[in-house]
Amino acid sequence: MIDKELIPLGEIAARTPNSFVDGPFGSEMKSDEYTETGVRLIQLQNIEDGAWIDDNQKFISADKFAALKRHGAVPGDMAIAKMADPVARQLCASSHC
Repeated sequence: MIDKELIPLGEIAARTPNSFVDGPFGSEMKSDEYTETGVRLIQLQNIEDGAWIDDNQKFISADKFAALKRHGAVPGDMAIAKMADPVARQLCASSHC
């Protein structure tokens, strides 16, 4: 097992609204809203601990993304999977983290 330094998220989070968000869930995101192209979704199956798994690509329209903007990721953001094993696996939304 690799030793990792534990840092509270509150110490590294941006001091801006929506620094921590979850979802979207259920009624906010339906599978019939997926599109062939558009804005790429980050799903649980894309998150490996420290790595991006590029399988199971799903997209939504720009209009749907605008409605869910608070859930968007930008380079430097961290995505944490809090469901499915292993819990708390994470990745950075950019190779520059």
